Amino acid sequence: MLTLPSSVKDWADIVYGLIQTAAIIGGGLIALYEYHRFRKYSPKIEFDVDFVLHGLSGNPGIRLVDIAIRVKNMSQVRNYFPTIDVGVRGLRAEDVQAALKDSKRLRFGRELIPKHNIVAKPEDPWWVDGGVTQIFPYPVVIKEAPDVVQVNAEFQYYRDKGGKKRVAYHQASCIKPTEKPKE
Repeated sequence: MLTLPSSVKDWADIVYGLIQTAAIIGGGLIALYEYHRFRKYSPKIEFDVDFVLHGLSGNPGIRLVDIAIRVKNMSQVRNYFPTIDVGVRGLRAEDVQAALKDSKRLRFGRELIPKHNIVAKPEDPWWVDGGVTQIFPYPVVIKEAPDVVQVNAEFQYYRDKGGKKRVAYHQASCIKPTEKPKE
């Protein structure tokens, strides 16, 4: 048979216990909500590419393309990059004519540097710790620079160093005109 508490102190102990239990459960639910809302330990990457063209003295037509790949890791986990592919393309006159004729996207048809992986050893990938912004410089030289140059970069990043669990894939591109050398 069920017996009810007989004193006010017994009732207060029961109510206090219920409040403690509700606070613990409520706190756990709020923590779970915040964990999922902010994805605290999930990979979050901001990625962009920029470059500067430099003329080389004594070598007209040859340009140094100083590429800077910026990776900002906005999560709290380290991310590994076994592949960062970079390529450089130029704009041809026929690319412009084709885009005008078809009213479609302008495509850079002249491949100045084929897309290739700039990470020396994919088995020993580059990485960026959580909360860190890392700039990966990559200078290349091109011959006979066209009027407009496009640098494309793409990468996949992984949760582990072995590259077994791919998290995401990103692409970035930057387009700039070529300054003609002063004579």
